Amino acid sequence: MQHDFNKPSHVTTPEEVKQKKRLPVYMLILVGLFFIALLVYMLADWK
Repeated sequence: MQHDFNKPSHVTTPEEVKQKKRLPVYMLILVGLFFIALLVYMLADWK
């Protein structure tokens, strides 16, 4: 995506805002799944 230098940097389109809001949710889910898998692995290894 090419940045339009004619527009001020603080102006964002609704699509950009939606994309920025959606990305951290996926990141949190991925990190959460990773930690759950790590916890299960550790508990299974511990017993």
